[in-house]
Amino acid sequence: MQIRLASLLTIGHICEDLHPNDLASELKNQIMLALTNNITNAEDYNEACRLAITALYHSIPYTSQNFSVTAERDFIMNKIFEALENKQLDVREKAMQCLVEIGREEYLYVEHYFQKIAAVTAHAAIQDESSVGA
Repeated sequence: MQIRLASLLTIGHICEDLHPNDLASELKNQIMLALTNNITNAEDYNEACRLAITALYHSIPYTSQNFSVTAERDFIMNKIFEALENKQLDVREKAMQCLVEIGREEYLYVEHYFQKIAAVTAHAAIQDESSVGA
């Protein structure tokens, strides 16, 4: 588990520090797969989920290729929606920040999700901590 956590932390730093053009498409896909596969609400993966959603936030600029493919876009969005139901406040906060960033970066591709985004945003604003719904 320690290796997984260290890897997720490293991926997060890579995504934060490098420009998307610095990485090959295949590596970007592997990064997205590694991150999204670690976003889960299983309690024994709390730390992995926290690191993965944080790194995912920094990797949004890397996702253009993924968002152009419906199945990949659906998978990423469903993982973010799943993270919004996580018990950890910081995971929900970062998942909401991911939605905002996806709206900025991939607006053309999120039309299909507008109803779900509106619903989770309303829920966060009304029923969650203010840091999630703000």
